[in-house]
Amino acid sequence: MNKTLVNQRFSTELLRVLGMSIVFLSHFLDTVRMPRGAWFTIFHAAGPQLFFALSGYCLSLRYRELPSWKDYYRSRFLALMPLYYLTFLLFYPIQAFLYGNPFYGGPFWKLVFTLTASDMYVTFFYIPTYAVIGEWFSFIILLLYAAFPLLRRLMQRHSLLTSAVILAGFLANWKFRFIPITPEASPFTGLLSFWGGMMAQKYMPLMEKRRGVSAPLCAAVCVGIFLAPCPKFFCALALAVFGMTFLLLILPKESPLGTPVLRFLAGNSYSFYLCHHFLILRAAALGGPLCASRPGMLALCAITAAISLLCAWCINQLYAFLIRRVRSNHA
Repeated sequence: MNKTLVNQRFSTELLRVLGMSIVFLSHFLDTVRMPRGAWFTIFHAAGPQLFFALSGYCLSLRYRELPSWKDYYRSRFLALMPLYYLTFLLFYPIQAFLYGNPFYGGPFWKLVFTLTASDMYVTFFYIPTYAVIGEWFSFIILLLYAAFPLLRRLMQRHSLLTSAVILAGFLANWKFRFIPITPEASPFTGLLSFWGGMMAQKYMPLMEKRRGVSAPLCAAVCVGIFLAPCPKFFCALALAVFGMTFLLLILPKESPLGTPVLRFLAGNSYSFYLCHHFLILRAAALGGPLCASRPGMLALCAITAAISLLCAWCINQLYAFLIRRVRSNHA
């Protein structure tokens, strides 16, 4: 693992767990029909954007010098897709049983959407698929990972010009909706957050030297956008990029608080993300009466989170076992 990334393990793991918690809570509250307000719009959108920004930051740390394109794409594919496919194979029979139809997504050729992790995303366009795990932003993450080598080169040679172009693309899509879906799920939005994370990594050494100025400035940007008469979604973007940068500046890179519990949560965060929404939907269907009271809702939320984490751990253990068997057979 990249030495610099290891040295920032505590702060990045804490942010990963924070993002995972925001995504889980927003989906749970959305599923149980919690009354919405401006705060929910910000909260709901901040989770995915934080993951995009943190991905840009961590990839930039890991790949200060890019390997060959073949090695890069191979490593990114192996980091994401085998576990994605395994989780789908585990949950698809359950979903097929619940629907009472193994072809609930239509013709089997639509599994191509699952193979590209885009099955949740294309549902925005009212296309039936075999979607059962993950979220719409699985597909955006894949697009951003695919674009990273090009973005890294642009960062090194034309960072300010590229920043202006990406920001202009985001604002133009916000105004004219080139892609007719919610702006939160637009690739333009994901790209802006991802690029913001890359920029945060590039200027982090400079900001750390002037932490007394840069940390309050990041906090002031978040507060200023929140108070400004602008769409509340912009607050989510500010929290994702500038809030992440603020926390990276004030958190220790390593800490005695970096307990095995934190590493356990961060290590299972991807599997947790893949299975949590399916389990939330099942929990809401079975435990709906509990949501009539606040204590009941909190209990259901805690139980669902615990079951999701247990499932994530079991999936990771099964995946690790399969990897060991494959390697032993090829030894």
